[in-house]
Amino acid sequence: MKNIWYALLLGMIVFACETKPSGNMIITGQVDGLKKGTLYLEKVQDSILVVVDSIYVEGNSNFSLGTDVEDAEIYFINLDKNPNYRLRFFGEPGNIVVNTNLDRFDLDAEVQGSKNQEVLDTYNKMAKRFNDSRLDLIQANFEATQAKDQKAMDSLNDRFESLLKRRYFYATNFAIQNADYEVAPYIAVTELYNATNKLLDTINNSLSPEVKTSKYGKGLQDLIDSRNE
Repeated sequence: MKNIWYALLLGMIVFACETKPSGNMIITGQVDGLKKGTLYLEKVQDSILVVVDSIYVEGNSNFSLGTDVEDAEIYFINLDKNPNYRLRFFGEPGNIVVNTNLDRFDLDAEVQGSKNQEVLDTYNKMAKRFNDSRLDLIQANFEATQAKDQKAMDSLNDRFESLLKRRYFYATNFAIQNADYEVAPYIAVTELYNATNKLLDTINNSLSPEVKTSKYGKGLQDLIDSRNE
């Protein structure tokens, strides 16, 4: 009997070692309210979401995931492969803590340990203000269209164009001020893909050598090159 218990204990130790996350990026955290489910760590590869690690959680809302990161880039944590339960964050080498809850899985996510995410959070706060203003203009334009008020529609169109320019210039200046982080070209390729080549070139020329050779740095260069063809 003693040998059986010893074997079981040894098996539990081996299993624990096998399930410990590995890689140069280790993510730990908690999903408040989660009773059981599988959490998947995902990233975009060749335009497709791929799973790089996963963990089954039951009776404990804590989790740990890990993978090797070459360049800082956007990762996702997805619950049970449900698109309504997917949060994004900027992953990078090191220890990252992600805490959230089941009710507002993406909206309430708090990320610590990623400098790129910290910079992106700062940008997103201002971007939300621009987006809120845009939604207000869309609502006002809808009402003006219903009322067939051409003067109001023309005025709203001018305000929309002004808002777009201010958002582009803000994004450009923000990226330049944070040119040592991979988040800078990420903002360029996701927020400024319709901007002029002059703005994109300005950001590209400000990037540090390391960021230029990163995933999003190369993506920005590819975007500029495709525009020049």
